[in-house]
Amino acid sequence: MKQYQMDLLLLLAVAIIGCTFGLGFAQSHGDRPEDFSINYQRTAGSVPPPYYHQITITVSPSGEGEIQFIPDYPAESVPQWTESFNVDVQRLDDIYGQMVAEEAFTRSWQTPSRPNLGSPNERIQITANGQQTEIPSQIVRDQSRSKSNITKAIQALVPESLWQSLKGRHRLYSKERYPSGAQ
Repeated sequence: MKQYQMDLLLLLAVAIIGCTFGLGFAQSHGDRPEDFSINYQRTAGSVPPPYYHQITITVSPSGEGEIQFIPDYPAESVPQWTESFNVDVQRLDDIYGQMVAEEAFTRSWQTPSRPNLGSPNERIQITANGQQTEIPSQIVRDQSRSKSNITKAIQALVPESLWQSLKGRHRLYSKERYPSGAQ
């Protein structure tokens, strides 16, 4: 009986040390890696002006975020609006935890055998623990909910006031550039 108690105490001590020093015994999804970063890119797909746009959202490991909005098909005369924002530590921890829960880092993301031509293009690159994970634009149907949840979480990192400002600028740009609507 005494040996059993000693073995149990030894096992408990090893588990506590492993949790404390990150030896992998119990790493929760709240343990965001220092190199965790996000790069999200979306294009509107094959639609006519003034409906086309491109969005890029990046978030660095320190929480420095940037959104770039291109309101039209790229050309020399088309503006590129870039705005900065900050993501606090808790929100970074939360989105990392959500990505772990959605199996973003461990899932084998699969593309459909017949891709949808002309549909929006939405690509996500995530860096964590020295590894880069890419979630392709088009994925099989049974993985779409996880990708949608991740996409919404990334978009929610951008302050709503920035989204509203960029959407307003896009409307104004479209009115000036395409006064009669889609062409």
